[in-house]
Amino acid sequence: MKLNGFKGVITTLLLVCMSVSAKSFDFYETTRKLMIDLNNGDSIAFMDHFLPEAILYHLGDEGLEQLPLKEFNPVLAKFRKGEYRENFSKIEVVELPTGLTHVDVYFDFYISEKLAFSGIDHVIWVKTANGYKISSLYSGSLKPKFTTSAGGNTLSGELDQLMLKWHNDVAIFSLEEYFSFMSDDFIFLGTDPSERWTKEEFRTFCVPFFEKKSTWNFKTNWRNWYLNERNDVAWFEESLDTQMEECRGSGVLVKENGTWKIAHYNLSVVIENEKMKQFIKLRKKEIMLKIDMHTHILPPSMPNWTEKFGYGDFIWLKQADKPGFADMMKGHKFFRRIEENCWDENMRIPDYAKFNTQVQVVCTIPVMFSYWANAKDTLELSRFLNDHIADLTVRFPKNYIGLGTLPMQDTELAIQELRRLKNELKMPGIQIGSNINDKNLSDPQFYPIFEEAEKLGMAIMIHPWEMMGEKSMEKYWLPWLVGMPAETARAMASLIFGGVLERLPNLRVLLSHAGGSFIPTIGRLEHGFNCRPDLVAIDNKRNPREYLGKFWVDCITHDIDMLKYILKVQGSKKVCLGSDYPFPLGDLEIGKFIEESDLPKNVIEDIFCHSTLEWLNLKADQFR
Repeated sequence: MKLNGFKGVITTLLLVCMSVSAKSFDFYETTRKLMIDLNNGDSIAFMDHFLPEAILYHLGDEGLEQLPLKEFNPVLAKFRKGEYRENFSKIEVVELPTGLTHVDVYFDFYISEKLAFSGIDHVIWVKTANGYKISSLYSGSLKPKFTTSAGGNTLSGELDQLMLKWHNDVAIFSLEEYFSFMSDDFIFLGTDPSERWTKEEFRTFCVPFFEKKSTWNFKTNWRNWYLNERNDVAWFEESLDTQMEECRGSGVLVKENGTWKIAHYNLSVVIENEKMKQFIKLRKKEIMLKIDMHTHILPPSMPNWTEKFGYGDFIWLKQADKPGFADMMKGHKFFRRIEENCWDENMRIPDYAKFNTQVQVVCTIPVMFSYWANAKDTLELSRFLNDHIADLTVRFPKNYIGLGTLPMQDTELAIQELRRLKNELKMPGIQIGSNINDKNLSDPQFYPIFEEAEKLGMAIMIHPWEMMGEKSMEKYWLPWLVGMPAETARAMASLIFGGVLERLPNLRVLLSHAGGSFIPTIGRLEHGFNCRPDLVAIDNKRNPREYLGKFWVDCITHDIDMLKYILKVQGSKKVCLGSDYPFPLGDLEIGKFIEESDLPKNVIEDIFCHSTLEWLNLKADQFR
């Protein structure tokens, strides 16, 4: 690479990096100091604005060149000797709500005290956990060809038409055309700080929107073009009307083998300077975090456990005859058809975004518990499911929280896997069934598991399964409509009357489906406790009503009045947002009936995030 290609160098620095203090950060003065450090040739002070691994991209006469930051010293030496000088005339700062700040520096560049050219340094500062550093900086010996769309210049007009087509390809759901215009090393910077994507990462984000024909439609207001002398590298800036109102876009096009490709695109939201203080105040109030703590997921593929173990009706997945579906097989028999949102973690995230829900707590489907099987086989199955969920939480730490499953029929193996979930897989809790092979949860066999869970600080979600009386009421879907609520009440009554919760007061238990029929029948339970203590109060002398507000429930009532009653007896800090996604009996609008209710904002916020965070002993900051 030729260093003399870097004349003017603050000339197109595209730095893919981050890291300065953020609270009262003065972008104007810091950018001004950056330029002074450059003109002084002060390599230590200048390079302190960037991370060591920064790569500089120069958009000059010879096309797109790059230079590692550590190799920039010879250029700085020319500034130090006075051979180069960059006089800046104006600095404009636009702070955006996404953690990005754009700064434009207008300058004249001198070589040996002779004016060589004029230009603009476009600096982008990014907010990170450690403060601010420059994310990208564009500059160079670029000559503007026009300042409005096309502007009468033939090449600019050609490029303008390419950009108009590129935006239109999204609106008409033309996925392949849209991505064919991008170079292989394309980079997309979106409006959210997390949105720095390669071509493939951006494609992964886009595909669900294209498939569902719910893409975006950007309309161009204006676009300015800048080209190098050889007319094979172009830089543009544009204004767009979007669903986020006015946005600014900027990017770089490079001519590859005679064909123009877009190599870099940055989209940002525009906030007028006079509105910035007001916006910052609103921003500080923070957007309400929504966590759905009751969702189910399966791995996209798994062994045929029946064949692997040589017996039993284990659940496994078989490819369906219809794309986007799979058949759950129970042994060799068909059990249920499921859609791809039951296993596709990438599809679920935008699905949840429609309801402004950022985080999903995922656990397996109860039919996978397999408590009936040989305990060692259930342990192997549990580990397979748990490893899949743990992988999701590592790859998508701001979108997924995991709950594990245990071979509950074997106390020793259950505790072994419980410890692995806590210490190796870093999960905050587990999901268990409402009974274990028709044994109540108060059975002494299970107490050591609960005791270990309390010791480890592991939360427990109880989900109904193997409903009592199921075979005698199969018609009308009664096992799910009547049996499940009864199963949940059975589980909690067993834990209370059996003295488990009395002996383990720090055990954090949550009941699915708003507690089933337990809370609505608390009066009957209390009356039975009082009138027949010889039958009810034999292992625990405390009134069952006293446990209200000491455990958690989800909000799946499908009835705002019932939810209000549960809130009255439980308190809002013990009621969590849950949906049972992706199954039809769940609340698949993720709390919409709560948002549309007259519940106070603080109660809704407790339901949507605070209660779940307390139950799982997690902090909100890790999901923002």
